[in-house]
Amino acid sequence: LSQEAKMAQVFRDEARAASRIGSENIVEIYDFGELRDGRLFFCMELLPGKDLVPASEEAWTEPSVLIGLLRQICKGLGQAHKHDIVHRDIKPANLLLDQEGTVKILDMGLARIAAEAGANDAPEQLTTTGQVMGTCDYMAPEQAEETHSVDQRADIYSLGCTFYRLLT
Repeated sequence: LSQEAKMAQVFRDEARAASRIGSENIVEIYDFGELRDGRLFFCMELLPGKDLVPASEEAWTEPSVLIGLLRQICKGLGQAHKHDIVHRDIKPANLLLDQEGTVKILDMGLARIAAEAGANDAPEQLTTTGQVMGTCDYMAPEQAEETHSVDQRADIYSLGCTFYRLLT
């Protein structure tokens, strides 16, 4: 397959997997497909709110508020991990707080999806050897060395960095 066809297959695999997660703490994907001109798309829920970038909200420095947000993020990540999905880019900008106070994990675009049980082949790789994906400030050291082999622990590391950044 061409690189473009591989990328399209990765997009479809990730959209399909993300749409099956079913967590109130992950942005829901309603549909995905390909336009007549070959461009790929997905439709996701509209979420009025703001991301958790620290400069945009001072109240997050209150530990009790931040711990409540952290619980919600853990709940969403737990659901993704149950479906063998590793986000690989947990950071404040990929966490949205909606108007009801619910945190939603955004941007599953770098997610790594483990091979489905019983599948003969692993999904196509989104990255090539030596290519780093993620945000360095929040990235687990092992992800910087080998993007393909990271597991749920990389998300937990990134969540710890995010929590520290929001708290300080």
